[in-house]
Amino acid sequence: AQHALTQASEACNADKQCQSHYGDVVEKAKVVTERLTSLAEQQQSPRVTVKHPVNQQSMSMTMTAGRFSRVIHTALYSRDAMTLLPILIANAYAEQYELIATTLLFFDHQQKNSMAEAMHFSVICNEDYQLLKQQSSSDSVSFLGRDFASEYHGLCPAWDNGGVADTYFQPTVNDVPTLLLSGAFDPVTPPVWAKAASETLTTAWHVTVN
Repeated sequence: AQHALTQASEACNADKQCQSHYGDVVEKAKVVTERLTSLAEQQQSPRVTVKHPVNQQSMSMTMTAGRFSRVIHTALYSRDAMTLLPILIANAYAEQYELIATTLLFFDHQQKNSMAEAMHFSVICNEDYQLLKQQSSSDSVSFLGRDFASEYHGLCPAWDNGGVADTYFQPTVNDVPTLLLSGAFDPVTPPVWAKAASETLTTAWHVTVN
């Protein structure tokens, strides 16, 4: 996710108008995270009241670093939403959290109607978590203060474990012609993963789509 955010920031910096309006997106996101974390520690987290983007009902929420991080991370999954990142981060940097709050409500509404959470946890807990649980909390990499590993530590031990084959995490070795496709802004499987996979494929082509 950090790679995708950096790519989005570099795309903004390459555009004179975007760079002039919004500046260093990554650095501003870091400042917002640190500020909201500090305010939470002082029990002074800002309250935000907005109209729900779907039903227009008035909604009030406490703005936290976790919620800010969740909006930015979710936006990275959508090419359309990604275009909002500079203004989302710039507004939060200016302590104007209304757009972040409205976007969070919209994302939550979308995910309730489109994401199969049980399937998500079945995949993550049986695959990714098998590696995550071997790491200490100090080894975990966070995204804008959000520690994804710790979130799964609380759930996955209780989730039904179907298990994976012993060879699941081993590199695939073969000489079959293979085309590897990557998205330059992909927050989950960045191009570096395909590059690593290609090292044991003797006839592989790697294409990154911008």
